[in-house]
Amino acid sequence: MDNQQLNPEEGRVQRSSRKRVLDLKNFIVWETPCAINKIYIYTLSASKDKIVKYVGITNNPVMRLSHHTSKSYFNNTYKSNWIKKVLSEGDQIIMTIIDNASDLEKALIKEEFYISKYDGLTNHVLKSTHPGSKICYLYNIHTKESIEFNSLQSAALYLKVTSSSLYDSLISNTWLMSFDNDFEKLIQDKYRIKGKNIKTEEICYFLTQEHAAKHIGCSKSMINGCIMGIRKSAKGWLFCKRGKDFPVYNNKHYSSVICINDGLIYNTIKDAAIYYKIDESCIAKVCKGLRKKVSNLRFEYCEDMIQP
Repeated sequence: MDNQQLNPEEGRVQRSSRKRVLDLKNFIVWETPCAINKIYIYTLSASKDKIVKYVGITNNPVMRLSHHTSKSYFNNTYKSNWIKKVLSEGDQIIMTIIDNASDLEKALIKEEFYISKYDGLTNHVLKSTHPGSKICYLYNIHTKESIEFNSLQSAALYLKVTSSSLYDSLISNTWLMSFDNDFEKLIQDKYRIKGKNIKTEEICYFLTQEHAAKHIGCSKSMINGCIMGIRKSAKGWLFCKRGKDFPVYNNKHYSSVICINDGLIYNTIKDAAIYYKIDESCIAKVCKGLRKKVSNLRFEYCEDMIQP
């Protein structure tokens, strides 16, 4: 492949070091003029057969190509498996810049157009039950609304995000994406907070404190208070973090604390914080069992009060 010199404008758009640009410049082909503040639509192909196998968008071609070819970004997708095979055979991945757009929404529309234009692309995730399926679903964790889309690009356009963002655990703190529309199982797999109804003993799983708060109709601070052990319950519910037991609420007020390391007892957490020059909240968390130690010190509440 002929060497191509990147002009200064291309260098500014890509925002990469000169060394990185020089390393990858031979594997990027510009079929559309480079411009500042543009989002580029690109294709990936092997240098031997030059058959387009992937279509994507980026605002930094050099960095994006680096991600595609880096082993740390490989996962169980058609694209990653294809790239690994190409590189293992001593071939190179070629990025071709075929178009650009002024904003993300227009870029997503163009990306979907080019995806429909090529056959045999690797723009799909490997699924054991639906291999290569384009149909995906978005689920609003607050309204429990599920929407079906014909492609990842359509779902991304609906949320005005990139297609790769759809694989995040939680999109915009509201949406989940799945290929099989089984979101209850997905939430159980990814939950961060577990809730239990005291009366019915119903167990529910939530991705965020806000998710839990909207489910039972309370404030996020009430959920946090239950998790911290400061509150007994919130609207009849107990809450704990993933992998933790429900905190045992003790309404007995403790004033003094003891440092396990040296055996010294302090009238208040504030006194201990001043002596050891540690934040009060950190000592409180250790006393409540929310963290093991602070500054390599362990503390516990102490019922014995020191006389002034």
